[in-house]
Formats: sequence, C-alpha cells, structure tokens
Amino acid sequence: MPAILNIVVMISARGLFFLPAIGMVAFFSRVNPAQASWETRSEGALMAELQNLLSVRDLAWVSDFHEQRTQIIPAEIKRINRFIWASHEIRPSDNIWKLASSYGTTVESLQSSNSSELIWMKPGHNLIVQNRKGTLHYVKSKDGRGQSLEQILRQYRSGNEARQRNLREDIVEANRLPGWALLRDYEFVPDEVVLIPGVYLEFDTFRVPFKHVSLRVSSGFGSRYHPVLKRKKFHDGLDLPQPHNTPVYASRSGRVIFAGWKEGYGLTAIIKHSDGMTTRYGHMSKIYVSQGLWVEGGKKMIGRVGSTGLSTGPHLHFEIRDQLGRAINPKKKFGRK
Repeated sequence: MPAILNIVVMISARGLFFLPAIGMVAFFSRVNPAQASWETRSEGALMAELQNLLSVRDLAWVSDFHEQRTQIIPAEIKRINRFIWASHEIRPSDNIWKLASSYGTTVESLQSSNSSELIWMKPGHNLIVQNRKGTLHYVKSKDGRGQSLEQILRQYRSGNEARQRNLREDIVEANRLPGWALLRDYEFVPDEVVLIPGVYLEFDTFRVPFKHVSLRVSSGFGSRYHPVLKRKKFHDGLDLPQPHNTPVYASRSGRVIFAGWKEGYGLTAIIKHSDGMTTRYGHMSKIYVSQGLWVEGGKKMIGRVGSTGLSTGPHLHFEIRDQLGRAINPKKKFGRK
C-alpha cells in the first residue's frame, strides 16, 4: 500500500468525514462550523489530525460505498489507536479467525458483537467488526432518550462490588468518556455504540468441530451411494475432509458417553448435551477423552482426524442426533441449539 493516500477531508458541524480509496470513515465529533473545509492530506497527517480533533464522545465506524466499488482495509482499522467499529462485507476467502486477526480483535468479540457464532458466513453479507476486545452494545431508544451508563452496567455486570467498579472504569476508558462518568451517571444517545471490554456472550450452540481451517463437505446429509459398501445408503451426518491428525474439538459442551471403536465408524466419540441431544465424531486416528468426562464446546480437543473404520481417506464423520436418536442435518444446526 502506498505511503501517501489521496483522501478528501470534510470538517463540518456534524463531524469529520474522509473518503479514501479504501472506503468511507465517518467520525462524529463536536467541531466548530467555522472550521469547515475541504482538503487533501497525507495518510500520516490525517491520522495525527484525527487524534486532535475527535472528542471523547466520538462514535466511529467504517462502511463500504458499494456503488464506488471501494473496500476497507483491515490493517488500517487495526492500527488506529482508539476504539472503532466497521461494517465488513464477507468475501469467499473469509473465516472468523482470519477476520479477528486482521482487525486486531478476537473471535469471541466478533461473535458477541454480531450475536452469532458466525459459523456459516455467506459471501456478500455484512457483519460488524471492531479493533478492540469485548462486546458492542447498541444503545436502545425509549421515549426519544437513550440509555445511561448505569442502565448498561446493570445488563452486563455481575460479581462483587469491586468487579462492578472495574467494569465501569473499563467502559469509561475504552470509550473515552469524560472522567466525571466514573463518579456520576452518563447519558448515551439512541443508536450509539458502546464497547463493553472483557464481556462476551455465552453460546450453547453447535459449532464446527475444527479451528482455523477452511470447511469443506465431501459427502452431505441424506441418501447417497456408499463409497465402500457400493450401494445406496442414507448418510446420517457430514463427511468433513481434513489432513490426517487435524485436531477435532467438541462441537458443544457436554459429557462423553462413548469413546472407543464403533464398527464402521472406527475410533469414535459420542457426547451428550444438556438438552439430551448428542454429537458423534467418527473415523478418528486418536481419541483424547474417556467416558464420563465433561468437555467444553469449541475448547476441548477430543481427538484427531483419521481414516479408521469404513473410510476411503482422512476425514471426520460428524453427526447430530436428537433426544430420540434421530439424525439431524448438521448444517441446519450449526450456530443453533
């Protein structure tokens, strides 16, 4: 990327806007109307001026101008030394781990801010991204008024008094609120976006049983011609090809009810979840769990991809079954209970 960008800057009563080739960034700030001007600045000069002009109550975001075919560059968002959020158009090559790293945040932050595990991300759709860790809170409107800091704190804080005080301090610092907000209540305007540092949504949903990999389905759910048995047979799950010994993680938290060899499945683990549903992981090369063990979804590695049992190559056979043992299409359950 060149060191100098041609950036149109407008400083108005509403705030400061600049439209570089990478997209549009809108910073809302209290700026004197007499300062209104148009000019072209180098990227470094603009960034320096932004830090001086923006007030402590700024709300900043980035959005693509699709009609101009512009794109935001994650590295530019990542390196800004203040909280900023953006609208990102999903591309075919995107995955949740790559996006989190690109924007300088975490997977948990993006999931919480979008109220979704973002397991299946459809190209062309938009999601909210940010350059800080935590959950984005969207200020609600009631009778034309927004929410107070105290009201927001009641939604997210828990634990002892010290933890509640620390969360208030974290919110004030992360959102650059005035110092007096530590001592008395502070009013946010409707639709304002507030970063809640260190707070994340809990998802008790089915996840893809891998991390940091591109997901491909070699054989879907439903009737198919079995590659080994050479006859038509209903396929109760998804075949997910991955290199031999790729780590396999619990799709959802639960208790291991089976770990061992299971006929055509080969080395298999079965996990029962809080609502009685089960997940099954077959054809593994290694198993790292035993019956009775409680495992945490998305965090506990339960085994590795293999080709044991009736298999033609390294892949994970993954199933989701309901309380009566009936197979369910995993694609319809990812990101849901």
